[in-house]
Amino acid sequence: MDIASSINKLRTSRLSTRKALAEKAKIDLRHLIAIEEGRAMATDNDIEAISRVFHVKPEDWIK
Repeated sequence: MDIASSINKLRTSRLSTRKALAEKAKIDLRHLIAIEEGRAMATDNDIEAISRVFHVKPEDWIK
């Protein structure tokens, strides 16, 4: 599974909207959408921020 799919799966499994995740992770909404759609790469900072929001380790959800 790629990063885009992993982010989408984690977000939807936690019943979070893209807007809510972007706000909580302090990621631009357009950037988050582009990541989930595979049009942009997630940075290490993006991955860390998303992990903090959902209280998980990156290695636990990035497969």
